[in-house]
Amino acid sequence: MESALDGLDEQTKSVIVEVIERRDPQLITALASHNKQTIEERRAVASILFNEFSMNLDTNFEPTKRGRDIDAAMGEFLLQWPIESTEQG
Repeated sequence: MESALDGLDEQTKSVIVEVIERRDPQLITALASHNKQTIEERRAVASILFNEFSMNLDTNFEPTKRGRDIDAAMGEFLLQWPIESTEQG
């Protein structure tokens, strides 16, 4: 069975797995067990990556190399699996 992250390039997948494994091991296990994330899982991944990104800014609030890697991974993840609003306007 394919993992929900198998459609990502290796660099993106590596960054996401490393961050999520450290911050929410249960989430990475869930992502590995099926090939499509729920909206809640997508939101959790985005939230964790955003929090990790915000911890990787320099003194001028510019992203460090690590921050840029996380930002790129978050962007690729959201392009592959967007978080669509379920609310009606």
